[in-house]
Amino acid sequence: MFIWGFVSHTVLKLFDVKGFSNSGALVEMFKTSQAESGVYSVPTMPDDLGDTDSPQNKKFVADYKKGPIAIVFYQEDGATFMGAMTFIKGFLVALASCLFAAFLVSRSKLASTGGRFTFVLCLGVLMAINVDGNNFVWMLHPMDWTIAAMIDHVAAWAAAGVGIALILRPKVTVR
Repeated sequence: MFIWGFVSHTVLKLFDVKGFSNSGALVEMFKTSQAESGVYSVPTMPDDLGDTDSPQNKKFVADYKKGPIAIVFYQEDGATFMGAMTFIKGFLVALASCLFAAFLVSRSKLASTGGRFTFVLCLGVLMAINVDGNNFVWMLHPMDWTIAAMIDHVAAWAAAGVGIALILRPKVTVR
């Protein structure tokens, strides 16, 4: 799973992250606004989002309809790009995911390698539909990004499924 992530991002380049020609102006805007690390939206969501009659909510809905719309994950302090800790954390997340999938397979009664593989693959399909599908609907991820993410996640789980299906074999009982 971890190795697939390297292949999908660096060799196949499934994801197209765009940049702004004037990104320096964005950086200055964040610095001058003294924003703390967090998630920001444009337009700014009102605190009373549930109150459809409030003037702030009406303005937000109008601005949202007019556009542009953005969700920004902002980190005030810099970080080492693709540093060792990033890879260590990524590996640990993949390992924890695979261990949990292996636990689920071990609790099943699936005797065939194909059955165990399919079980893990279905976990990937479920995750892709739920996570990437919801990001498409609620976070407005573009369709091409969503499709790439779904392909990436299902392929990663297929790779994990091969390993789990081959390693985790049911105990054979002799009668």
